Formats: sequence, structure tokens, C-alpha cells
Amino acid sequence: MLIAFQVSVPHSSRKCCNALGWDSEDTLDDIEIDWLLNKALKNTLVISDDLANAFSQRLDATDIHDETIDKLSRLQAFLDRDYACCNLADIDDFLGNAIGLSSSFQSEFRTALQLLRDKLNQAIPEWEYLFEKLEGFEEWWQENSQAWTEQLIALMIEHRNIGHNWQFSDRQAKLLQQYYNSNKLLVNCLNSDCNISEKVRQRIEHNLLLPISKLETENNTEIF
Repeated sequence: MLIAFQVSVPHSSRKCCNALGWDSEDTLDDIEIDWLLNKALKNTLVISDDLANAFSQRLDATDIHDETIDKLSRLQAFLDRDYACCNLADIDDFLGNAIGLSSSFQSEFRTALQLLRDKLNQAIPEWEYLFEKLEGFEEWWQENSQAWTEQLIALMIEHRNIGHNWQFSDRQAKLLQQYYNSNKLLVNCLNSDCNISEKVRQRIEHNLLLPISKLETENNTEIF
């Protein structure tokens, strides 16, 4: 079970980054790269369904505009194909931005990610005409999607230490989602100029996303 939690953080505030539990050595670019890769992986995991839906009506790009065909079928095929195209474009953008943010010290990661992005682009006939030629990409994706996705995950694990398949049970996944929601609520409150003392704010930021075992070893009662 692949789980990726995301929290929206103002990029102008390093304090908020520390509050979210990232390593103190992580830069804002590092955090953004991880976010972009998570988004790319999320889109990759659903695009097979997008493509399957796009061709479930067995209509090609010409048929979609054929008014003699059932209007509802044409509309659904058009929407599904549009979702697939947008999803692909987003994946390409996420990977491109992650590559652009990679530092010179991450040359191996940047090169490997660029090669992966190139494989995707080479399979797409022409971006400008992707909507009309999506059938060709759909065939390529059926044959290569598993290997391509596994390569992306391997890069994320090796170079960013994210994207692990933790094999959580349903109960564990639910608890993690609750934990994430609680911390996200706290971050939203802190970003809303809530009326609390600076001491309380700093303590909350310090404790956000810490493991329970570490929280239990710290004396938090002083903030109240």
C-alpha cells in the first residue's frame, strides 16, 4: 500500500518546514522535490484507469466529434480522454520541475529522472496532438507502465527516501490518515494568525509530526 501525505506549506517560512518534521538539513527545494515526485507517482498510479475509461466506449478521436453517435457516449469519451491528457501533462510537469530544482550535488538523481521523463516523452507522438493520437500512447502504456512506474519508485526510494511500500493494514492506514489530518489542522491554525503566545506556537511547531515515543520523552506540560 503506497501512501503519500501532503501538507500545504508557505514556501516563505522555514519555520513551518521545521514544524512539519522535515530534517533540518532539508532545503525548501528538497521539500518541493519530494512533493512533486509524490504528485507524479500519484498521477502515474491512476492514469491506467484514465486511459481505460477513455477507450471504454470504443470511440476514437474522430468518433467523439461524430454527431450521429450517441451524445452521452461521445461526451463521456471526450471527458475521459481529456482527463488522461491532462494527467499525462501534469506528470511531465512534475518531473520537469523536480529535475529543475535538483542541485548540482544530485547529478545522478537528476540524470536518472531525466532519462525516465525522456522515456515518457518519446512514447508520446506529439504533445500538441496528444488528444487525437492518445491511442498510440495507450498501447505503449499497457506494455511499459509497470516497468516505468517501478523505476520511478526505485528512484524516489534510493535518492529521496520516499515512495516506500509500507504494506500498512487498513487499520494502520486509517490511523495514519487521522494523524495526518490532526497535524494538518494544527498547521492551518498556526497559519491563520491564531491568538496564542509565541512560546506555545514554538512548542507546537517543535512537536508536530514527532513520533509518539519521542513525544512521551519530552516535557510538554510547561507550555500550558
